[in-house]
Amino acid sequence: MKNEQESSLKRLQKELFWSKVLNVALLPLTCLALYLAFNNQSRLSPENLASAMRHEVIRVRGLVAEDENGIERVWVGAPVPDPLILGRRISRGESGSGILLFDKDGTERSGYMTFDSNNSVGITFDEVSRMVGNIIANEAGGMRIMMRDEYGNMSYYGTGQDGPFISQRQPSFQRSPLVISPDSLSLPK
Repeated sequence: MKNEQESSLKRLQKELFWSKVLNVALLPLTCLALYLAFNNQSRLSPENLASAMRHEVIRVRGLVAEDENGIERVWVGAPVPDPLILGRRISRGESGSGILLFDKDGTERSGYMTFDSNNSVGITFDEVSRMVGNIIANEAGGMRIMMRDEYGNMSYYGTGQDGPFISQRQPSFQRSPLVISPDSLSLPK
């Protein structure tokens, strides 16, 4: 079980790393594309590109990148829309702003967002029909990592007001949850 958790954590760390790389790589290109689109620049001269990178600030509420079939693949917005899952808009439950990534069918598969209700920030990882992992940092401190598999097993790792915690939950037809917290380990808070 520990090896599975370490493997899942390593996979999540790798996905987080590549998400950060993608975000850093796309931001300057996105800004440049918006500048050129909204500034009516018909020529891509070195002078125009240099000017765009040095002097301009572009302000938009949203940006959508579509593939060659017109499928939304990336959404940057303030706010972002509710998730599109298998062609249907489903309530996110709270509003937020950030970057969403979609698969070839247009289903939301990941997001990097700030949430308006509690001012937290997080990155999510989704299978086709639901979230299977996230990393959330709270406004007042503390962080949580959640992982879920196709069988309903869930693991939470994090820190919060009551100290560090590990919580593993299985569906009701399986064993009872395993919870490790400072109280159960008699650790100082």
